[in-house]
Amino acid sequence: MSNWQEWGVALILLVCAGRIVFTLFSFFRKNEKKSNPCQSCISACSLRSSYKEKRVSCGVVNKKIK
Repeated sequence: MSNWQEWGVALILLVCAGRIVFTLFSFFRKNEKKSNPCQSCISACSLRSSYKEKRVSCGVVNKKIK
């Protein structure tokens, strides 16, 4: 690797690989937290609708208790 272009290409490939690894790591880390299972979904699904229904029903129950 004596040419500066080879070093530049190697650096760009390293940055791209690091970005891919970071994206995969953050995706699986979000799923481990279990804060919102539908946070990474982009389309509507039955899990998302049932999650919203339960959230609303729990809010109604909590308001009645207070």
